[in-house]
Amino acid sequence: MSSSPTPRRDPPAAAARRRWLRGPRLAAAAALVCYAGSLPNQFTYDDVPMVRDNPRIRALTDWRAVWLRDWWAGTYGPDQIDDPARDRLYR
Repeated sequence: MSSSPTPRRDPPAAAARRRWLRGPRLAAAAALVCYAGSLPNQFTYDDVPMVRDNPRIRALTDWRAVWLRDWWAGTYGPDQIDDPARDRLYR
C-alpha cells in the first residue's frame, strides 16, 4: 500500500499576499498597455525644459530640490518669469 504525497498548500499568509498583489500588478499592466505607444515618441511642450534641460534631475546630489523647489524656476529666462503662460501646462 503506497501513500501518495498530499499536495503542498501555501500557508494562508502567502496566499493572501499573492491575492493582495494581484490588484497593483493588474494596475501596472493596464498602465503599461495604455502608455506603451507613447514611449518611442519625442518630448513635447513643457517636457523639454522640465525633463531634458532641467539641471535638478541631471545629478541628484540635492535630491530634496526635486520635491521642494519650484519646477519652473530656472527653466526660462528672466524676461519670461512674469509670463502668465509660464504656469500653463499643455496636458
